Amino acid sequence: MNIQKEINELEEAQVLKNSSLFQKYFAQPILEELKEMKSAYSCETLKELHRLKGKKEGLTFFLKLLKTIDEDYKIKKEQLKADTEE
Repeated sequence: MNIQKEINELEEAQVLKNSSLFQKYFAQPILEELKEMKSAYSCETLKELHRLKGKKEGLTFFLKLLKTIDEDYKIKKEQLKADTEE
């Protein structure tokens, strides 16, 4: 895949990520869920602790994916700029 096509896809992903609908129905509920999630110390069983840890890992993984969109976009733009200067 060429760099310009990847940049275009990342721009589309940024638009989706920053849209009000995405923020309202995905990002905000995830952030609220993470904020309200009880601590590991309040779990009464290992099964409950395991479930809590898995849920938390899944939500944080999704948020990390969203952050990488911006990072990947910056890297690709710099890479394209470096390629055009050569």
